[in-house]
Amino acid sequence: MDTYNPDINLSSAVLRCPYSQCNARIITPKCNVVKRIETGIPFIKVGEDVSTDAITDNFIIVDDVWDFDNIGVSKPTDQFVESGVKVERLIICSECDRGPLGFAFFDNDDEKDVKKLKYAVHLDSFVYDLKQ
Repeated sequence: MDTYNPDINLSSAVLRCPYSQCNARIITPKCNVVKRIETGIPFIKVGEDVSTDAITDNFIIVDDVWDFDNIGVSKPTDQFVESGVKVERLIICSECDRGPLGFAFFDNDDEKDVKKLKYAVHLDSFVYDLKQ
């Protein structure tokens, strides 16, 4: 298992929960487009309980919750309104309930339909099972 590095072909990797006692399969990304997003959220990082320096981090955007193999989504939150993006919900591992591993947001601030949520997956919050 590996941790994130920019040279990884994300679409050929399985992203797994970072907790060794869990290791649940979370997602196999469909794209390699990495976005830097400022959130201020203390995301889980591999080998740590909570990151203290997660102000701007690398994410991939997932358009559909059904692209995930295993994910939990929190209730709506307004705790992170001062971040660079309006965080609607946090995402966690649904097997062990640890996280956050990313967040959900709307493209449009006026949107309220949860079926239109987008998901930002924090790339430092996973271990990578690279396909050989």
